[in-house]
Amino acid sequence: MGTLLSHCTGAALAAVTAASVAACGSGGSSSTAAHSASSTSTPAASATATSATTPPQASAASLPAGCTAPHTSTSIGQVGAATGHVGVTLLFRNSGSAACTLTGYPGVALVAATGRHGQLEVARTPQGYMGGLSPQARANPVVVLAPGQSGSAILEGEDFNPVTSGSCPRYSSLLVTPPNQRVTVRLTRSLSICDPTVHPVVSGTTGRQAP
Repeated sequence: MGTLLSHCTGAALAAVTAASVAACGSGGSSSTAAHSASSTSTPAASATATSATTPPQASAASLPAGCTAPHTSTSIGQVGAATGHVGVTLLFRNSGSAACTLTGYPGVALVAATGRHGQLEVARTPQGYMGGLSPQARANPVVVLAPGQSGSAILEGEDFNPVTSGSCPRYSSLLVTPPNQRVTVRLTRSLSICDPTVHPVVSGTTGRQAP
């Protein structure tokens, strides 16, 4: 009987000890989960605060939509020359009834007067000798055009061959596509030019951005 009682007492003690260990293990797990939940909630609160303090892009959202092909009139403005350079101003007028925007480079190709030179795609550069962006500019401007207003871009190059000092190829017309549009306009203009480049559209009709 004494042996049986001792055995039962030992078993009971073991059961109590196991329960205590399990309880301790369970408590540790709950503490870890609580700590984990606290850790994950902190970045969420931080993200919310960051979002609240980030200024909204109100200026971009409030700009008019881009000018569309049906409401953009393309033409040639002033043609000039200076110190071995020749330039043609391309005009883009808002012919619609609502304000719109233009930004970036127009696409330009020159069509040769004869079949000898074919068609030449014009390279794009921010500024040049005769116009383009201000040296202080860090991005292409967004030009807002009210109905009837025009933006402009300069097409320019050299009026002599820099390698041979001879004459440049002669072109009879320009193929011009306004920025961010797909409709190309053919403009008739006789032009002798070497190494032509075109600059981004700027406000006004001179093709030169104010400093």
